Amino acid sequence: MHWNKLERWEKIIFIVLCLLALFTRLYMLGDRVMSHDESLHTKYSWNLYAGQGYQHNPMMHGPLLFHVTALAYFLFGVNDFVSRLLPALAGVVLVLSPWLFRRWLGRWGTIVASLMLLLSPSISYYARYIRHDTFNMLMSVLLLWTVFNYLEKQEDRWLYRLGAFFSLLYTTKETSYIYTAIFGLLLFLPFARQVLAAAWVRPHLYRVFLGVLVLALLLGAAFGIALLGAQVEEQSLDEAGNTRAATAIIPLWGKIVAGLALIALLSAVGIGYLGVGETTLRALPLFDLLMAIGTLTLPLGSALIIRLAGVDMLKLYNAIVNSDMNALMGPDILIIGVVLF
Repeated sequence: MHWNKLERWEKIIFIVLCLLALFTRLYMLGDRVMSHDESLHTKYSWNLYAGQGYQHNPMMHGPLLFHVTALAYFLFGVNDFVSRLLPALAGVVLVLSPWLFRRWLGRWGTIVASLMLLLSPSISYYARYIRHDTFNMLMSVLLLWTVFNYLEKQEDRWLYRLGAFFSLLYTTKETSYIYTAIFGLLLFLPFARQVLAAAWVRPHLYRVFLGVLVLALLLGAAFGIALLGAQVEEQSLDEAGNTRAATAIIPLWGKIVAGLALIALLSAVGIGYLGVGETTLRALPLFDLLMAIGTLTLPLGSALIIRLAGVDMLKLYNAIVNSDMNALMGPDILIIGVVLF
């Protein structure tokens, strides 16, 4: 919805919301003492700004925060206010983001949504905090905006934008995996309904597809039971033990069930593709979105399969960090190569 199409009173309300968002996000922004997390984020951002470089560390989440903060230091100087400035401005954009959804939310729905984002104590708090959360939420909202627009317009440019916001989402924080699961599930459910209701070019595969899909779901549930009974061990990622990774010790039968579930799921996808037919699938916008998100997610999800295949992830982590792939065993390299391929 273009700005010039809004009623005058709507424009006034949005201007007021923008001013209030700026005030609540920027007022006394640099006065509060830095917390533990903030001190780490400012330190690594300053290192990058000062020319000491940047190296990704899972403990510090994604790289976006450090790069934009280093840019802010370069443009405006180094102080506590500037450290929190870009997350705060992202928080202002987040408050105004419902405007992008006006044709779906309606006039009053948009205003109420913006007002709720403005007044939310938790969203306001993190917008005044040098952490990844606000960027993470904003990229998720923008990703949702591209999904809505592609479903409505079916123009390729929205898929390109989806790819851009999806990529930026994964430069923020590991909760991006949760957002991806939410998007994937909410897009898959209506897509599955459309596939089941479509006229299959090979009708004899319909029952086979249903049987294999039910098998995949049952095997997935069994793997969930295996996870519930798994033991958790902590492993240190450095000699001092300051950074640790939690590892779930899954019983062998659980790993076998997980592999069978994956095979069944992939088989269901293949059978469904052959049964419905490419022409029918290409006519479904949900198929395009799932293919785009799925293709971008597969490399990121490969670690789960590598882990279930028995590769020592701590050894893999150290080999990558130390640029010493010779530390890996031959079978580990073979598993990694097969999964990535």
